[in-house]
Amino acid sequence: MTVSSFRNELDSHYSPTINSEHCFFNTRLNSHAEIDLAFFARDVTADLLEADNKTVEIKDKGHTLVFKKQKDTVKYTFKNKKIIKMVNNDGNITLLNRINAFNVSRDGKLIVIRVTLIEKGGSYSKTIYL
Repeated sequence: MTVSSFRNELDSHYSPTINSEHCFFNTRLNSHAEIDLAFFARDVTADLLEADNKTVEIKDKGHTLVFKKQKDTVKYTFKNKKIIKMVNNDGNITLLNRINAFNVSRDGKLIVIRVTLIEKGGSYSKTIYL
């Protein structure tokens, strides 16, 4: 058996599995909502780690999360189906779009963020623990 015929035999035997796995990962990586949510979680975690004495406030019935740092105050606010980040009440950055619900609460020492995302005609919820 030559190397090329061996390779063709392997390709024909394993290609359906490889293709189906490849499609699964492509779907997961191409979900803009999942990618945006991962960046949001990273951003919130970084701000929490930089906050003075872990000073965190939850306002507006759980719709606003505030971190106080040495020089800055950072707010994450749910407004108009978006999560917006503001630094020192100046300017804003939209971090997440198409948000159906957003709630921040405390569970002991943990900060719990519940987000319901709208994507492809449906919605799904994610919970972030900090």
